[in-house]
Amino acid sequence: MFPLLQVGPFSIPSAPLFLLVGFWLGVIASERNAAFFQADGKQISDLLWLGLVAGVVGARLAYVVNHLQVFLIEPLAIFSLRPGMMDNGGGVLIGILAVLIYAQKQRLSFWQTLDAITPALLLLSIAGGFALLANGEWFGVATRQPWGIALWGEQRHPTPIYWIIAACLTTGVLYPRPRTHLLGLWRADVAGSHFLLWVYLKALGWMLIMPFVSVRSAVVAGLLQPMLWLVQTLCLWRLLGRAGGAKDDDGTVKNAPTPHNPNQG
Repeated sequence: MFPLLQVGPFSIPSAPLFLLVGFWLGVIASERNAAFFQADGKQISDLLWLGLVAGVVGARLAYVVNHLQVFLIEPLAIFSLRPGMMDNGGGVLIGILAVLIYAQKQRLSFWQTLDAITPALLLLSIAGGFALLANGEWFGVATRQPWGIALWGEQRHPTPIYWIIAACLTTGVLYPRPRTHLLGLWRADVAGSHFLLWVYLKALGWMLIMPFVSVRSAVVAGLLQPMLWLVQTLCLWRLLGRAGGAKDDDGTVKNAPTPHNPNQG
């Protein structure tokens, strides 16, 4: 669609730019709202930026390892700015590992930390939809609907736009904290409910969008729907279980204090 943005003499890849802006705004949102989830804003900000840097470096190193013979011939290519020279799976794993190590050293509460980073995940999800739209990826099956987009010689469902709409609706419900208790599934005194609700709504959005996505592998399509059902079931089970009483990270049930409202003196 528009993979490159022309800024004067420079051509900037659109998708990485959308993701970076979304991440940056997400870090700001999580840092400002961390106090509501009884988390330290500075620690949450450091955690997120560490995850990003470790993920980017890890993605490049994983790509180098997978194509080692090429880089032995041209070692300076390791520092290439080409975004395609990344192993996304390796980057995600290394980023998560770095975050877990940092969280353990700082003794961060598991569920409170997940709640505190949820605002960042909400905004990053919207940015991810714009990144898919910019690259012309993840488009849907052929359609005769008037809102279809011409792609690969056919009118197709604009599934990245569906993604953006679903992400915006989820953000409207959960950002910076839930507008409603959502049938009792969210409680301010139960750590983890904010993050689990985001996962649940994200999986629900995927289930609604997947029938319109052009999936080449029938096996992948057949496995993804049961996996999304499983994710939703586990989230509901965890939410309903935690709604019975707030739990510490060691599993002890207790009445958690009401989170501090940063808007109050």
